[in-house]
Amino acid sequence: HMHHGNSRQRRREKRINILTTALVAAVVVVIGLIVINGLRGNDVDTTASRVSNTGAYRNLTVDGKNYRYNNLIENVLYIGIDSEGAMETSQAYGSAPRSDVVMLVVMDKYHKTLSILSFNRNTMLEIRQYDVEGNPLTPVEEQLAYAFAAGNGGTRSCEITADAISDLLGGIPVDRYVVMNRSSLPYINQMLGGVTVTLPDDSLARQFPGLTAGNTVTLTDEQAVAFVRYRDTDQAFSNNDRMERQKVFVLGAIDKLEENVLQDPEQTWEQMNDSNMSDYVMTNITQGQYLNYVNILEDLDLSQPNFYIPEGESDDSEELEKYY
Repeated sequence: HMHHGNSRQRRREKRINILTTALVAAVVVVIGLIVINGLRGNDVDTTASRVSNTGAYRNLTVDGKNYRYNNLIENVLYIGIDSEGAMETSQAYGSAPRSDVVMLVVMDKYHKTLSILSFNRNTMLEIRQYDVEGNPLTPVEEQLAYAFAAGNGGTRSCEITADAISDLLGGIPVDRYVVMNRSSLPYINQMLGGVTVTLPDDSLARQFPGLTAGNTVTLTDEQAVAFVRYRDTDQAFSNNDRMERQKVFVLGAIDKLEENVLQDPEQTWEQMNDSNMSDYVMTNITQGQYLNYVNILEDLDLSQPNFYIPEGESDDSEELEKYY
């Protein structure tokens, strides 16, 4: 995707190469789309030991059938966190924001499909714990939303979340991540030229007249934020309505992705580079990986992405809902 030649382009490439971690996989978009320059406040402890992966995931038996892991897939974890403004990576362990949205984007080069797994934020998991200084403690079973909060808001928070999802999925590799907070949503909506959605229900109708069930609208930046984030906290299981809207948003974003991003990844890159979006994004995806992902995406059938919300059981007996 790089065109060499005129000096403006060379200047642009040079500026782009300076970024620590450039744009991200065009679809990791998920609700978060293409990003630049993550990890500017790189943590000191980036070499923190990860859970060692034994490779046991390569061959699994489920219901008496044997399965072999498909090596031709790329997994990218998307984490949407509950904060606004510039992200900080040096918070005390345990006081970082919680994650509202956790999705795994699976690009399958063999079947040429894109799949997205969206995890309920109340999913109960073993989550690694640390004391304030960052020394490991015994893991605790708690909601997925608290995985990000268990770290320091930076690399360690991302790794704790990635490991929790990897464990849940039988140990498959989950190494790449993109983290965004609320403040990134208007940028994403703008970059996509306004995501078009058909409203699945009336949950936003009170807030925005016109956003009633069945209507098809192109969201304003303000509506996009509400569409992805709003839930009625007085209502049990309101997170399920919100997950349904997030699914609609993601599928709408993928439609626009083809028109507005894959046609000209460099222009998107420049647009992101000129905006403040990098304050609201953190990723360990490098420039080379980004371009590799764009190539893979162009080869996938994006007309029918698979969107899965793993089924489970909710326990609403305590103050915090639990999902198993």
